[in-house]
Amino acid sequence: MKKIIFAMATVSLIIIFTVSCEKRSGEPTPFEKVYARVSDPENEYFWEQFHSGNARNVTAVISRLEKQYQEDSTNVIAAAHLGFAHFWLLAEGIRQGVPVDNVPLAVTKAYNYFMKAYQLNPNDKRVLGFLADAEMSYAGVMQSGPLLQQGYARGLQSISDWPEFNKFTIGTTFSSDAPDTELFKTALEWQWTTLEDC
Repeated sequence: MKKIIFAMATVSLIIIFTVSCEKRSGEPTPFEKVYARVSDPENEYFWEQFHSGNARNVTAVISRLEKQYQEDSTNVIAAAHLGFAHFWLLAEGIRQGVPVDNVPLAVTKAYNYFMKAYQLNPNDKRVLGFLADAEMSYAGVMQSGPLLQQGYARGLQSISDWPEFNKFTIGTTFSSDAPDTELFKTALEWQWTTLEDC
């Protein structure tokens, strides 16, 4: 369970401190086109709280986003932000000593919302990377080897689709592995090549 908590804290930190270097063409992705059209109070509130680091308001963020999502379950922005917000809640909870029993619910919700966001817009390779991280964490909660393999395969696909973003996203997840393992060494290499790619 400690390894799961550490992995989730790492994933949460990725979300909070993600650095995106883009070497793509000037053409916006389909997700960016969707996102550019979103101008609503819940989206603005999410970013306002997130960019200000108002961790004490994360439960209010989740509550508002859940209400919005219940009104329209095809809202890809609300679904993705709910996945992020549950990771954010988990990261802050871990820093503040959240009971271990609360971790599985946060992981499960993050996984479910990232899955929904990806189903709504499979063109967003950022969400694919975060879904992979959430799926591997969820596999740890469920103690499911096949689900872990599926999450890892998604992670590799996300790296193939957008290496500059997802080598960092997926690689950081494995920072809790022992330094002498092949997975840790591969993840460390991804981190270095991300810097070179950027």
